Amino acid sequence: MILSMIAKFTVFALASFTAATGSSTPIVDLGYAQYEGIRDDKSGITAYYGLRYAAPPTGRLRWQPPVNIEKRNNYSNRQVLDATAPGPQCLQQSPVWQSSIPANNPVSSEDCLLLDVIVPSVPTNTSLPVIVQIHGGGN
Repeated sequence: MILSMIAKFTVFALASFTAATGSSTPIVDLGYAQYEGIRDDKSGITAYYGLRYAAPPTGRLRWQPPVNIEKRNNYSNRQVLDATAPGPQCLQQSPVWQSSIPANNPVSSEDCLLLDVIVPSVPTNTSLPVIVQIHGGGN
């Protein structure tokens, strides 16, 4: 189910991103919220970080299958959310030796069902490959 949700979200998001690349500030409307990304003119890419693809798995949703964001929409479609920096990583235990190094303890949260999407800044008429990486855990 989670892979199906990610696949549907990715197709919808990529279709939306091509329409959003004409403005000076890249903003994409995903239907439930708008996100402001960051454009890198040097590399020719636009990045949107921390895009929500499912309701936060907290409270009653903890240890349950993912719930579509539309069913738990706390957003206003008029609100533009910042997607210029990566969101929190999922909670995980760091090795003992790493916990003593403050710089190696990134922000983490149970609310981590987020995607980073990187697209060309200039729209293209051809289909582009999509890479989906599902990290298996570990350090």
